[in-house]
Amino acid sequence: MAIRGTYTPDDLITGKFPIKDDVIIVPSGTAAFKRGCVLTTAFVPVLTATAANVRYVALEDTDASAAAARCVVAKTGGFNINKMSTGDTTTVVSLVAALEKYSIFPEAAETDTF
Repeated sequence: MAIRGTYTPDDLITGKFPIKDDVIIVPSGTAAFKRGCVLTTAFVPVLTATAANVRYVALEDTDASAAAARCVVAKTGGFNINKMSTGDTTTVVSLVAALEKYSIFPEAAETDTF
């Protein structure tokens, strides 16, 4: 089995809530995003503060700008809010309540505050 990449610790994952992961297909034409990006139910980065469609956290950097791409995502888990992002200037803090409905818990890491 080929290894897709390497893991570099980045403090994204925090807390003790178990992570349930999955693989999604990010649609072609989607701009590149980094590990920790909040994704919508359409498998693209959140671009507005509309909390109704948030659902996943990307667990790897992904670029689907030229062609659809696979991405490992978290469906549940605890994450360092300071290592999370969106596709624009929408703050993750504004999405906390919506994410918690799906057992995704953005929180301050032990050394971070918000």
